[in-house]
Amino acid sequence: MKSMKKLKLLQFYQNYKLIIFPVLVGLASLILIGFVILPQIFGILGARKNLNEEQEKLNILEAKADELTYLDAKDLDQKLSLALYGLPSEKDFTVIIDTMRQLTALSGVSMVSLKFNPRNTVAKASSFGINISVLGSKENLDSFMDAVEQSPRTMKIVSVEVFPSGAGAVSAEVAIEAYYSATPKSLGSVDAPLPKISEQDETLLGELQASLAAAGPGVISGPTVDVPRGKANPFE
Repeated sequence: MKSMKKLKLLQFYQNYKLIIFPVLVGLASLILIGFVILPQIFGILGARKNLNEEQEKLNILEAKADELTYLDAKDLDQKLSLALYGLPSEKDFTVIIDTMRQLTALSGVSMVSLKFNPRNTVAKASSFGINISVLGSKENLDSFMDAVEQSPRTMKIVSVEVFPSGAGAVSAEVAIEAYYSATPKSLGSVDAPLPKISEQDETLLGELQASLAAAGPGVISGPTVDVPRGKANPFE
């Protein structure tokens, strides 16, 4: 029985040996390609892609390092202080009190009382309310309201109630909204392009500086802000 099977196998081999060898070689080649060559090719392509990505990140870091080398740190500090004066990062009650004293003195009205409303009264904005009572002539009251609206500190008059006070004077209850905005926690990833001050930002900073200058010497001497500092070179 076994000899008959061997004989049949031998006959089969003799009849199809010209086909069997190419088929076996083809199968072996497919196995070699699928399990050895293709994984190697994909590995090389993946490594090259990673290398290109790392090179791009390195190029960005080098470009940022070059830009940081030429930045004027003093100029940036002044612009940052100016921006934080116009729009503080938190509720600056002490600064507001000092500002109101200055504005009322400039306008010729007397500040009777000053109260804060810490709740946000304007939707989608970080702000707090200021309720100030003043006494003076109508012209001086108008001057005070103009001074508030034009102040370098970002504020807006919400409402005004005026009452006669005799001898040509008036008393007024003025509700003001003072705005602030938390500073960003991050400027993006290390390999992101360096943020730049746009022309619109420069224009706004110029207007803020002009507003400070128009306030006059000794009125608002200028903003000073202590900013936490890290390493001189962020790439070290």
